[in-house]
Amino acid sequence: MKKNTIEVTSKVCKSCDTEKPIEDFRLHKSGYRLGKCYVCEKLSWKIKRRHSEPVTLSITTKSGNVFVGSTVPINGGKKITSSYSDKVLYVSPSITRDQSRSMFEVYGNVKRNQISVKLV
Repeated sequence: MKKNTIEVTSKVCKSCDTEKPIEDFRLHKSGYRLGKCYVCEKLSWKIKRRHSEPVTLSITTKSGNVFVGSTVPINGGKKITSSYSDKVLYVSPSITRDQSRSMFEVYGNVKRNQISVKLV
């Protein structure tokens, strides 16, 4: 019995929401195509390099609370990221997960359910 295979010829970039040919996406060593096209991937690396200088930020959440975050790791702190944003934010361990997500929602301009918080 033959297996039916589907040949994928295009894909939508998760960064720019544009449908592009499959060749515009980098092939991972495990055999799958990445979610960002070459152009967006290159742009994200440029942005990360440009923002690699340490910066301390004072962020006011939508509820009016003010928290302090940093663009460099904090020992024992939390790392906040989103696959929908190239930004990374680090906060002290005393800030709760919900507060961290509220901060990154404002800082990264992404939806709350698209944010992950990990201990560093």
